[in-house]
Amino acid sequence: MRKYAGGSILLILSLLFVIGEQTVAGPCPVMPDGRFMVCRWASQAAFGVGVVLVILSLFHLAFTNDGMKLGLDLAVIANAALLMLIPNHLIHLCMKNHMRCHTVMEPFVLVMGVLMIAAALGDFFFRRRVVKKEAAHGS
Repeated sequence: MRKYAGGSILLILSLLFVIGEQTVAGPCPVMPDGRFMVCRWASQAAFGVGVVLVILSLFHLAFTNDGMKLGLDLAVIANAALLMLIPNHLIHLCMKNHMRCHTVMEPFVLVMGVLMIAAALGDFFFRRRVVKKEAAHGS
């Protein structure tokens, strides 16, 4: 059961991120004239990275090889770091700091990114220890 814990936590976090980004923690609403503000594109890019994180988490649950799961943990860490860089670094947000994208979306992306990195790092070090023990007993 413990071997599925890391993948399950990653899947739950990535699903929470994707659902939250599209619902409660989304960007600023559409302007009255029907145009989108620039933060809409940051949200769309974050959503795309979130979908990749969901897929990586599903692969993590599907594979049984610990070495493969180590690589997937590293991929999750890299994608979560990219996720954290999207709002206000790679894609600028609205000019006013009191807008929804600054007060809700950006903190949500940062917190979820940190949680995913922490979960992937924890799973990585746990699995690395298991792989080293198996290698020591197999030699």
